[in-house]
Amino acid sequence: MLRTSVHTIYFALQLVWRTNWRAVVALAVVILLESPILAFQLWIGKLIIDAIVAAIGGTPISLTLIFGLVAAEGGLKILSILFQQINLVVQKRLNDQLSEKINGDILDRVNQLDLRFFETAEYYDSLARAQQEALYRPTEILLYSVQMLQSLLTLVALIVILLQFNPIIFIALFIGAFVSIFGQSRLAAWEFSVLDHQIPETRKLAYLSSLLTTSGATKEIRIFGLGNLFRTEYLNLLRKHNEEKRNVAHHRARIGLLSGTIGALIFAGVYLYLITAALRRDLSVGDLTMLTSTFFQSQIYLSSLIGTTAALYQAGLFLNHLERFMSFSPGIVSPSEPQPIVHPLERGLDLINVWFTYPEAKDPVLRNINLIIQPGEIVAIVGENGAGKTTLIKLLCRLYDPTQGVIMLNGVDIKSYDLDQLRRQYSVIFQDFVNYQATVRENIGYGYIPSLSDPELAEIKKAAERSGIHSFIQDLPRGYDTLVGKLFEEGHELSGGQWQMLAVARALVRPATVVILDEPTASLSPASEVAFFHHLKRSLSKDQIGIIISHRFSTVRMADRIIVLENGEIRENGRHEDLMAQQGIYARLYRLQAASLEEGASSLSLCSEVQNS
Repeated sequence: MLRTSVHTIYFALQLVWRTNWRAVVALAVVILLESPILAFQLWIGKLIIDAIVAAIGGTPISLTLIFGLVAAEGGLKILSILFQQINLVVQKRLNDQLSEKINGDILDRVNQLDLRFFETAEYYDSLARAQQEALYRPTEILLYSVQMLQSLLTLVALIVILLQFNPIIFIALFIGAFVSIFGQSRLAAWEFSVLDHQIPETRKLAYLSSLLTTSGATKEIRIFGLGNLFRTEYLNLLRKHNEEKRNVAHHRARIGLLSGTIGALIFAGVYLYLITAALRRDLSVGDLTMLTSTFFQSQIYLSSLIGTTAALYQAGLFLNHLERFMSFSPGIVSPSEPQPIVHPLERGLDLINVWFTYPEAKDPVLRNINLIIQPGEIVAIVGENGAGKTTLIKLLCRLYDPTQGVIMLNGVDIKSYDLDQLRRQYSVIFQDFVNYQATVRENIGYGYIPSLSDPELAEIKKAAERSGIHSFIQDLPRGYDTLVGKLFEEGHELSGGQWQMLAVARALVRPATVVILDEPTASLSPASEVAFFHHLKRSLSKDQIGIIISHRFSTVRMADRIIVLENGEIRENGRHEDLMAQQGIYARLYRLQAASLEEGASSLSLCSEVQNS
């Protein structure tokens, strides 16, 4: 553990150096200049006291000498204050720069990682640890390093004074330190273990707090009466955490009491020894005052040195989480010599013998997928839940790579393209799309960032018209500049269907080669659904590919071709009429849904007749 901590401290100091090496050099210079000031002050104090005692005893003393010594003492005090203020200013600047760099590095790494990382608890624990430590651990390491260096240099200057009188005092100084060193190092390791163990539970606390304090779960919590249950679970977990932290605090207090008591006894013994020496006239009054103060200050700086070393050791243990997170590397990367993507497409998408198994899973989700989608085609993918529809989309976008087989775009393996260039060819809205707490303009423009810089919002408005939500937006209080969502003040809440149409517009604003919509009409009325699909067919060019995943067969039947997935395999492939004629899976699912809709319509009609009678 010690080796790990030392390595991580070295990693942190390298990080600090790379952030602003000039500030680090400035700090070091200031510390070197400030460290001997205390020793000089104590020595000058001794000279002043000896001069005063001599004057009282009748020895003539030059007032110029006294004034000079007092002026030197005051000058050193001012110089010390100046160095301290410079130190604080430089540290603050370096801390701010360090915080910006580390948090930026974490977000950059998050943005680079594969989707597989975001689907494991281990990743979220590691991210939570990294983010938590990134807030203050690098700053702590910088601060503790500065304090440790300052304490060490000042202590060396003070020890020089002690050694000039008697080495026994120097030995006494370190006797009490051994208890503190042993206790502080053990405590640092124990506290690290406790807090590190609490990280997953801390995420659980944040989750429970979010359930109780945000709108997402409010309705279910009220209906099912879950408030007290979640509150009790939250408080029990919080009490457990607090109890563990109190145990650490009590242990720290015991160590502090023991080491403090030993230090006080040693100081009393040294003080008595110095008084005896003064009574024997081996020391002057100035010597007695200087050595007593020097020993007392040495104890303070030695205690500070031990404490900051232990804290630095602990901070190094914690910062290891940040270093570990930053060592994560994506498995899906661009090739060293990527192929250019040629437009317009001559070929569309080709999937050849594609298999896929999720990491840590045993059974494949997709099996032997062979599929060709031509430019200008709108293809619908249907199947029951768990058939592999959304997984197939993730593979097309190269959020995952196939376990086996090849996916080609325009006749080239998509692994041969630059990753960013490849993903610019896709515009995708997943079923679990994001409700951005932002303006309408931003909600749509996030699909194609350059569209946000157009003051006329031409592309954004065009996408809104294609999705069928433009007229609704015009009726909002501030039109496209209306803030939507309830997270911020003056936010305008939308219905589920309106949020969905914003998401669809976000997909359509992007000038993509492949447009993929996962359940794009789930929250729409049948009439709005039909209108939307006609808009979509008219808006896609002959060079674009449209892929729709839907459970609503009124949408699916209008596609150029329908792909039926079952248990991760393509079972059927063809037009609506052809698949109905085959009397297979598609025909069965279509008739089941049609019968369900007819039954629902009959029930509504009966209810209406009863109400009118």
